[in-house]
Amino acid sequence: MLFAIPAKPTSFATDASTSKSTKISHVKLLFGRGLVEEAALALVSVAISAAQEVYVAKDWDAVADVIATRMDELELTQQQLAQRAGVSLQTVRELQHNLQPRKRTPRTLQAMSSALGLHPDHLATVLSGGRPINAAVDDGAGAELLAMKAQLADLSRRLEAVEQQLRRD
Repeated sequence: MLFAIPAKPTSFATDASTSKSTKISHVKLLFGRGLVEEAALALVSVAISAAQEVYVAKDWDAVADVIATRMDELELTQQQLAQRAGVSLQTVRELQHNLQPRKRTPRTLQAMSSALGLHPDHLATVLSGGRPINAAVDDGAGAELLAMKAQLADLSRRLEAVEQQLRRD
């Protein structure tokens, strides 16, 4: 069954009622009938649709978790973070609570990362599902703080082992 291709590729791409396989079948049919311009338009629409699906699949929940956790650690309000990052309060709210999962400029994610004392690419890395960059970059004390945290974690593990041993004895 054929369906009409609108003049705008974005209308075709965002038509949720039409499956991707149906759209691709339609493109093939148009090419088969020699309707190259129409097929090209439909193919662009399929590509736009696929790109939108991939983009929305990014891990905005993980980004929201990092922002909320780091804000708690730094005792930052949304307003303070917005000022530090040079973004709107609405942008901070949307990212912190994953209200509008949509494309953000790399500059926005870098500014938010830096304002949270993280590596500038930290949030972008989390968004793409990569391994986050753990080094804080505030004023040079970040590496020292990370080393102290590692030592504290090691001491905690050792203390727990001693406590377990004492309970057994």
